[in-house]
Amino acid sequence: MGVLLSLVEQMKDTVQILDTASYLKGRTVAQSTQMKILRQMVRMSQVDQALRLELDRGKLTYFLSQAGNEAFHVGVAFGLKGGDWLFPMSTLPTRRGHNMTADIPGLNVVQASSPGASRLVHANGTAWAAKLAGEKAVSCVTFGESIANQDNFHVALNFAGVHQTPALFVCMTPGGYKDTAGEDIAGRAIAYGFSGMRVDGTDPLAVQKVIGEAARKARGGKGPTLIEAVWPEKTDESPVERFARNLKVSVEDLEMTEEEVEGQVKLALSRFGNADPKDCVFGEDDPRMSKGS
Repeated sequence: MGVLLSLVEQMKDTVQILDTASYLKGRTVAQSTQMKILRQMVRMSQVDQALRLELDRGKLTYFLSQAGNEAFHVGVAFGLKGGDWLFPMSTLPTRRGHNMTADIPGLNVVQASSPGASRLVHANGTAWAAKLAGEKAVSCVTFGESIANQDNFHVALNFAGVHQTPALFVCMTPGGYKDTAGEDIAGRAIAYGFSGMRVDGTDPLAVQKVIGEAARKARGGKGPTLIEAVWPEKTDESPVERFARNLKVSVEDLEMTEEEVEGQVKLALSRFGNADPKDCVFGEDDPRMSKGS
């Protein structure tokens, strides 16, 4: 019982890198990689703001802003590799294998959908298929805190524990616990026979580290991981501003020009705006998209 309680307590420790002694001493991620991550966060923030305006103008039928969550989404993407599978939560604009969090060559990004809980099952099935095929691909699914209290959460994690699939279940709780008794999700992993971790969701380096380590473990045949990203108490500093402060760089110096933002918005609208439902499933070059199909 003592060992079990110790494991549960360890799962409640929150991994953080920014603003720590190790970070200040330069014992973390390479500076060039950090700049890529911050640049992507700034880009995501700018496009997010622009897409909110397009939603107000009626150019988009559905878009939930991810302002303040850039560190989480970008950190997750940078923790994965080409060949891996990412099932992003339905609040992210994704379509036909594209996403707006990172440009990782070969990363398979699955179309987002509103039934969020079922995506855990789909991601786990993809991980199981990769394991059966002898591939080293990892399947990562992100979801909100309320999803952790639905039946498919149990179905997916139980299957993952039984078959030790290379799956990462990443729960995002930016607004605190609204549907969770006990205020702990990572600790549930032990009931399914694998490990759980907590990470600061506003720290992109910590998110990348936790995702990367869990992915390496899964690739090595050591099974799945349940990761819970938690947000510290609200501050006057956004995740983008916090990271820039730690890097001692100016956010303005990394921002895209108005023309570049406009180009990204046009690209986003062409991919996400008022899409044909069949196009989201098959792709516009698929023969099933022809008239009469």
